[in-house]
Amino acid sequence: MGAARIIDQYFHYCKEMCSEFEPLGKSSLSTILDTRKVSTRKSLQGINYLAAEAGEAFDSLRKMIEDKVALCSDSERLIENLTRARFYLKSDCKVHVTRSSNIADHCCVYALSDPEEHNFAQDCDHEHDESYIECSILTNTLNEIERLIEETETDEELFDRALKNFRSYRKFIET
Repeated sequence: MGAARIIDQYFHYCKEMCSEFEPLGKSSLSTILDTRKVSTRKSLQGINYLAAEAGEAFDSLRKMIEDKVALCSDSERLIENLTRARFYLKSDCKVHVTRSSNIADHCCVYALSDPEEHNFAQDCDHEHDESYIECSILTNTLNEIERLIEETETDEELFDRALKNFRSYRKFIET
């Protein structure tokens, strides 16, 4: 992720979380980023197993699509959409999440409520009647991959295994 994008995320976060907070200036932020180069974590194991599992799930889904490349003309597009969704979840998504949002994927109250356990649920005081293209891309891509499995797998045992694996991957990604 480039320095300009990190700075934009910082300003967006400051504005959203505390409007009266005076953020650092762009030149100060640029100096900090130049002095302390951004590093990429090589391993998330032990730090956040859900993030690590989601990363592995994205990799496994990509492999699943690549294995079916001869059967699907949309494989490049699906892989590109998975890559785009993975990047969004790792970077921009956290900037959009707020306590209250009309976009279900950005609403903390909605996301943290358990629909099956009333004691761990809270009703929102607003509708979730908006959508965000990046969230829609992930959902639509996962739905397309599931359809691809259903349409291309002819052996029942392989179909059951592929569908079970897919649903497991999907669970980690959507968590």
